[in-house]
Amino acid sequence: MSLNNQKIDAVLRDYDLTQAANKRKTDLRRSEVYSRVPQIKEIDDHIAEDSVNWLASSLADAESDLTALHERVTSLVKRKEELLARAGYPADYLDPVYTCSICKDTGYVGNKRCSCFMKKLSDIMFSESNLKNAVPTENFSTFNYAYFSDTVPKDRQLSPRDNIKKAVEKARNFVHNFDSEFKNLLITGNTGTGKTFLCNCIAKELLDSGHSVVYQTEYELFDALVAHTFSGSDPDVGYKYECIAECDLLVIDDMGTGFNNSLTNTEFFRILNERLLNRRSTLISTNLHFEDIQNNYSERVLSRIIGSYDFIELYGADIRKLKKISN
Repeated sequence: MSLNNQKIDAVLRDYDLTQAANKRKTDLRRSEVYSRVPQIKEIDDHIAEDSVNWLASSLADAESDLTALHERVTSLVKRKEELLARAGYPADYLDPVYTCSICKDTGYVGNKRCSCFMKKLSDIMFSESNLKNAVPTENFSTFNYAYFSDTVPKDRQLSPRDNIKKAVEKARNFVHNFDSEFKNLLITGNTGTGKTFLCNCIAKELLDSGHSVVYQTEYELFDALVAHTFSGSDPDVGYKYECIAECDLLVIDDMGTGFNNSLTNTEFFRILNERLLNRRSTLISTNLHFEDIQNNYSERVLSRIIGSYDFIELYGADIRKLKKISN
C-alpha cells in the first residue's frame, strides 16, 4: 500500500472543505444571533475596535492604555455572554467552529502534523488492508466460544475455552483502558487458535472509538522499514513510516513470517523502541514460542518485548479447520 501524493492531496483538500464548511456554519450562527440580538453585533464591533487599539498601545508600550482596554474588553465579553444566555445560547456559540480543536482544521500544530492528520492517513492504510474486510465479521460481538474445547489438556491448568475467555477479558480491558493506561500486547499460539481474530476484535473497538490503527503483517512491516532506511527522502515512504511510528495502535500480525536479518532486526528494534518512548501501543501476534523469538530476534528486540508487553497465550484445536468441518 502506497500513501502517494494523490492520496495526500486528497487529505489536504478534505481539510480545505472542512474549513470552508465550518466557516459557513460560524457565519450562519453569527447572522442568526445578530438578527435576534442586535446588541451583540454592537458589542462585537466594539471588541474588534478595541483589539486594534490594544495592538497599537502594545507597540507604543502604553501600559495604562493596555490596562484600560483589557478591563473594557473583559466587561464587553461578560455582557455578551449575558445576552447570549438570555437568548438561550451557550457562551461559546459565536466562537469559530472547528472539527479538530487541536489544529483548528489545518492538519498541523506548528510544523508537526496533527493527530487528526495521522488518523486520516491511517484510515487510508486501513481501507486498503486485509483488516477492512475482517473486522465486520471478526469482532467481540461475533466471538464464538463453542469452537474452544472445555476439556483441560494434561499440560494446562485451564481448558481452551476458559483460557480464551480470560484472553478476551484481557483484550477488552486493554481497549477499555487504552487512553488511560499505556500497554502493549503479545498474543502467542499455534495456527488457528484465534490470535488474528482477537487482534481484529481489539482493532475494531479502537477504530470505532476514533483511534488510528495501522495493521501490518511482519512481512509488510519489514518492507516498509527497509524502504524508509534506503528511501527516506521519498515522501510516499515517509508518510507510511510516519503512520507506522505514530498511529495510536500498531498491529503486527504473524511475527516470524518476515524475512529476518541483521538489518530488519535493527529496524524492528528501532520502531518498537520509538513507539515505547512515545507511549504508542503495539499489538503483536505470533505462532512463535518464546524460545523461537529468542533464537530469531536480537537481544534488544527480545528485551523490549519481555519488559514492555503483556502476554496472552492461546491454545487448543485449529479453529479454522473446525469451522470448515462445521460448514
